[in-house]
Amino acid sequence: MPLSHHNIDVTDYDHIIWDWNGTILDDVTLCIEIVGGMLTAQNLPVPTREEYRSIFGFPIKDYYRALGFDFTRRSFEDLADDYIAIYDQRAHEASLHDSAMSLLGALHDLGKEQSILSAAQQSHVIEVTAKLGLSNYFQHIAGITDHHAASKRQRGLELIEETGIEPARTLMIGDTDHDHEVGTAMGVDVLLVAHGHQNYDRLSAVHHLVIEAL
Repeated sequence: MPLSHHNIDVTDYDHIIWDWNGTILDDVTLCIEIVGGMLTAQNLPVPTREEYRSIFGFPIKDYYRALGFDFTRRSFEDLADDYIAIYDQRAHEASLHDSAMSLLGALHDLGKEQSILSAAQQSHVIEVTAKLGLSNYFQHIAGITDHHAASKRQRGLELIEETGIEPARTLMIGDTDHDHEVGTAMGVDVLLVAHGHQNYDRLSAVHHLVIEAL
């Protein structure tokens, strides 16, 4: 079995919805470096990896506020624009999490439908997955068009309707409490992975199906 945990087995589902950043793509270090540069520019402290994983969350505006950004000095929208511009330039520096490629391939070989549901810009996710040679593994890539990273709940509901696969036959795999919220709103089972943008304690506080890594 490619991935199982307690009473959940990924191969029991017809459709696997993957979060992208932090779940498949190991971009935590990159994100800390980028936001760290922005914090330094405002003479604010840069979080450690574990501090970051205890702060990061959605909506992004609240996360920026928790980091200490002063929106009277520079607006959230401008900060978000700065972040995305740098991230897009450096996204190639991030690699896939260990086992991600083999899991995607195994599920593909089993005939499972796989999708990406992301709070990142859809065009960016499509471009990066193509560069990494993953395009053939995904039947659907659903991102958002607002890079200020609003909730991806609506995109998830649209994805469920687009696939036509019953929510009961669908599993969502993500790395944040927001993924749990979105999956619950979609009516699908959720498995959280604590190797990304939020730590195990935060994830286990909201959901009982949490694994340390893929």
